[in-house]
Amino acid sequence: GGFAAITGLSLNMLLRGEGKMGLAAKYMAAGLCANLLLTPLFIAVFDWGVAGAAWATNLGALIGGGLVWLRYARGRSSYEVDAYRIGFPARLTGGILRLGTPAMIASSMGLVQAIVVFNVLSRIGSEADIAFFGAAWRLMLFMLTPLFGLMRAFQPVAGINFGAGRWDRVQRHYWTFVGAGTAIIVPICVLMGLYPDVVLALLLPGVEFAALDLHRFRVLILVLPVLPLVFTALSLLPAIEQPGKATRVSVTRQLLLYAPVMLLLPQAIGVSGIYYGATAIDFLCALWLLTIVRAAFRSGPGTPGSGSGSGIGPTDPWRAGVPVRG
Repeated sequence: GGFAAITGLSLNMLLRGEGKMGLAAKYMAAGLCANLLLTPLFIAVFDWGVAGAAWATNLGALIGGGLVWLRYARGRSSYEVDAYRIGFPARLTGGILRLGTPAMIASSMGLVQAIVVFNVLSRIGSEADIAFFGAAWRLMLFMLTPLFGLMRAFQPVAGINFGAGRWDRVQRHYWTFVGAGTAIIVPICVLMGLYPDVVLALLLPGVEFAALDLHRFRVLILVLPVLPLVFTALSLLPAIEQPGKATRVSVTRQLLLYAPVMLLLPQAIGVSGIYYGATAIDFLCALWLLTIVRAAFRSGPGTPGSGSGSGIGPTDPWRAGVPVRG
């Protein structure tokens, strides 16, 4: 299953890199539709149960990726592609690792974060505290789903305009995506803050929530309005060939901030320390990323393909926002 999902998503991202956003969305939708059609067939008709749902998901991903691969195999891409070659070209592997490291670290560090938090809760909290945090965290992840989508959509937009020399568009689209994410998140966040018991009851039905529990939940979601800035920044930096800065923020957040704070603060003030600590760290990282992005926008772009973020001469077409041709 992992092979189909990873291959399908990777091929779809290549298509987005060509600027074919609509076509990439259509191919992904085709895979999702196949999944929806095959799931009841495998479960109800073939009586495969949960395994049937898993196979439907795998085949849906394979179909979505296969459509992209077929396009490359037919030579319809905007650049030359050998769709039948499997391997790791030496001159590309380093760049792939460098640009992909921030996302890899962010994903793996999420596991570290969960291990630390639930171990702390098991020592200083009760089973009810563990269940409550699990529900609150799932709601947070649900709220972040639109941001994951915007993050995926923004990176090719930023990368295409960066490669074309349209630094003005990179900046404008960054703030546009941040604004869109904020417009989506803030109204829902306000409703969740006003009626936290109603929202939490969806995951913990029949539970009576104490006032302290609801306060902790409000503290946890307090950071949601600034997370569009964080997610878009983490997508921007690799797109403009400054992935090291995104990696630095991700590693610092988890290893130098999150782990020590979660091990020390809850011991001092109790379970509430987990919620206060997590929110404070996210606000700090948001401020840090905002500083990095503003500095990058002020200094201007580097040369595409150089991996450098240093500024260049004022006579270069990058400064005027003119497309680079040739």
